[in-house]
Amino acid sequence: GLKQTGTFNYQVLQDMAKVLPRGSFQKLGLSVGNLKTAFSSLTSDLTSLRTVGGSTSPLTMRNIVKDVSKTVQDIHSETIPTNEAWNIYLNPLKQKYDFHAKHFVKVSMPPDCGVAMYGYYFSSGVERVVYKCSEIQSTPELTMYSMVRRIGIQLVAKETMYEEYLNSKFHTKFCEVQAEAEEYASLFTRRVNGPPEWQVHFLPCAVYEVKDDSYAKGVAWILAEAELEGKFTKWNNNAGHVKANETAPKHNAPADDALDFPLGVIREDSEDSEEEVDSFAERVDPEDIPQAFSHFTHTLTQGKKLVCDLQGVWNSTDGFVFTDPVIHYNSSSGRNHRNGATDKGFEGMKKFFKTHRCNTFCKRLGLKMVYFS
Repeated sequence: GLKQTGTFNYQVLQDMAKVLPRGSFQKLGLSVGNLKTAFSSLTSDLTSLRTVGGSTSPLTMRNIVKDVSKTVQDIHSETIPTNEAWNIYLNPLKQKYDFHAKHFVKVSMPPDCGVAMYGYYFSSGVERVVYKCSEIQSTPELTMYSMVRRIGIQLVAKETMYEEYLNSKFHTKFCEVQAEAEEYASLFTRRVNGPPEWQVHFLPCAVYEVKDDSYAKGVAWILAEAELEGKFTKWNNNAGHVKANETAPKHNAPADDALDFPLGVIREDSEDSEEEVDSFAERVDPEDIPQAFSHFTHTLTQGKKLVCDLQGVWNSTDGFVFTDPVIHYNSSSGRNHRNGATDKGFEGMKKFFKTHRCNTFCKRLGLKMVYFS
């Protein structure tokens, strides 16, 4: 909004405010408090128009509120109150994305069941905000007390930050990327052929189509997946950053004169000796798995794709469980952001290999380092 200070006539500013998106005009005094209000509002307006990576058009921030109290109503209780803090949706259309069929398939739900999403988000990323969520069941006994029963596992729901992306296509791309990453993860786990702590998985997700008059055309889409348990960690991002790991071996870090290779050339490393192979188990560190997995996806797809932005949890029983991956797509036609705004394409791949150092898992899988001039 535009702010007026003093006693002057700011008719021009009033006219400007009328044509701005969500524009408003307020008359404020010249006190420090009022000036703070003006600058705070200006900052808010600028933030709401910030551009998602790769987009050339300003996007409108939704009117959403973060749960700053961190006191979500007893999220592990067996019931959920049907009050204003929770959005309750009964009998939604639940769907899951089938990677092989390349489309969504309907998932049946029992009568009087649905999904509940808390009204305040607790976390956010580049494009999405995250809410507490659960599947629910309505019963006559609980209805008397304005309650519904939780069923199934604890979930989190994810929605876009921006008005322009409030549609099913936004969630479809997320599901496609996550399902494709899971396909690569299954291949990686089979080929690395190790204990459970070396496994890689990506969370399956579902999309609920619900009726909600607060959304355009009275329809909303909620993307939900299992809530991760454990210490949430980010092992790499989509711009070449790698989680610091002091114990990670750096077997084939390039020498100064090794960087001048033609674009994308694979450099052959020396063969491992029998002694090196026999000592693999002694040198292994599960922390190396995420970087090796990203490298593996690039080799598997012959340089066409690379899965990164690996974040989630790890334990010795389940291995790595990731969510919200990015798939860089190297388009021969020059098409950008095929997999969303965070897909940095060929440039993202170059940034990954600029910081990547092959580790024991890369060697185990026979992956060769890629250098770019």
